[in-house]
Amino acid sequence: MNRETDTFLNVFALQPLRLRFLIPSIALIVATTMIPVGLRHPLTSYIEYNFSSADFINNLILYVPLGIALGGSSPLRVFLVALSLSTCAELPQLGYIDRIPSPFDIASNTCGALTGYLAS
Repeated sequence: MNRETDTFLNVFALQPLRLRFLIPSIALIVATTMIPVGLRHPLTSYIEYNFSSADFINNLILYVPLGIALGGSSPLRVFLVALSLSTCAELPQLGYIDRIPSPFDIASNTCGALTGYLAS
């Protein structure tokens, strides 16, 4: 076989591994962001607009595996999946007592997935 064929075959050999990595990464995201401790009446006044570098880094790290798992797709798809998943994780936090939704979380989550995509 030549080099071109080897590269072609290696890309397809990684796909099942990426798929197996996708399900646990989404499960981790759901477990860490969507499990409510207590409920409250959802209000937009609970949204926090203060930037926290530690929170940004934690969210970035949380979404890197998602980007790695989606590494075989396009950057636009990774962006849209991460943005959608992150938004779906943040919106219910409006009604969770010990959760503070933030647009910075959505941005850092999306950046984390793109970072994972670029690293894969």
